[in-house]
Amino acid sequence: MPAFQAEIITPDSALSLPDVRVLHAPGAQGRFTILYGHVPLVSSLQPGPLVLELQSGRRRQWDVGPGTLTVDREGVVILVRSATESREPASPPGSPSSSP
Repeated sequence: MPAFQAEIITPDSALSLPDVRVLHAPGAQGRFTILYGHVPLVSSLQPGPLVLELQSGRRRQWDVGPGTLTVDREGVVILVRSATESREPASPPGSPSSSP
């Protein structure tokens, strides 16, 4: 599966991840998923888990504050008030291990 670039930007830091396969975000109207080639989009984000699945198969998660997410031809830009990386990434929504 092709990869895209995602940037997570807070008032205190910026992180660029060039090899994202799948991104799961906490939208204001509910969780949503971004894949390579997604149509351009601007969405508000609510506080919650932001999960990125990388080309390597590794999954990384951040607990983000409110903000916005933009998708364009260059990739995804996430502007949030805060972002703290979690040590134990959660399973993405809908996966068998995400059920209680």
